[in-house]
Amino acid sequence: MATNINKLSARKVSSINHPCTISDGNNLYLQVKSYTNKEGGTSIRKNWVLRYRNPINKRDIKFGLGSINTLSLAKARLKARDALELIHEGKDPRQIAEVKRARLAITFRWASDKYITEILTPQTEDPKAEKDLRAKLETYVFPLIGDVPVADITTEHIVMVLKPLWKKKKDGGKLSTAKKIKGKLSQIFKWCKGGQYVQNNPVKDDEIKDSLPVIPNESESHEAISWEEAPQFYSQLTAKQNPSRLLTEFILSYRSLLL
Repeated sequence: MATNINKLSARKVSSINHPCTISDGNNLYLQVKSYTNKEGGTSIRKNWVLRYRNPINKRDIKFGLGSINTLSLAKARLKARDALELIHEGKDPRQIAEVKRARLAITFRWASDKYITEILTPQTEDPKAEKDLRAKLETYVFPLIGDVPVADITTEHIVMVLKPLWKKKKDGGKLSTAKKIKGKLSQIFKWCKGGQYVQNNPVKDDEIKDSLPVIPNESESHEAISWEEAPQFYSQLTAKQNPSRLLTEFILSYRSLLL
């Protein structure tokens, strides 16, 4: 059995300079092909290939593991061994690799655009909502995580986006904007999870809360008007026909009873 594996040596791999396919054993092959280079001459390309029968559909598969320029003989053997273990478990290693590559191609920028196009715009039918979200993402989010694969984004990335904004306006922050962004990030990652682009939503309230500064919940009052301006203010208020006018009238009437 030992003669059927590890047939090749690093020296032999390096010395082969003609098209051929040579077995190293254990389903691992060195594939050597010739091609025409930019100068018009002939060059040699050497790659590692794993041959196996797909455990799902029983078809013969050739799975490229990589070039000898990036994958040594020893590493190719380890990669082949890992793939064979997956096959023994009834899984297709090439399919798994393709899924992983596809996930790496799904960046946050791409996912955000898909969410806006497929979910936000049809639901709201409001061009302003789409424009506002795109502007916030371009300004505050994409510079930091726009090109990061969504599968690699963690709660630490979310905190990195929110932390510079998580301050009172008087302290140079944009707390209201940060909260809106946080909500939209959560919705985008829920969409990603539904599409199986991520396993978990990284916008986790408990972990984010522990990593962001505590902002005192202080109400910010408007500047008081003088008694001389009160008649004009009340006249303007009663001319309005909206719920805020009724609420303000009620508060003023109630406070007058307390005086």
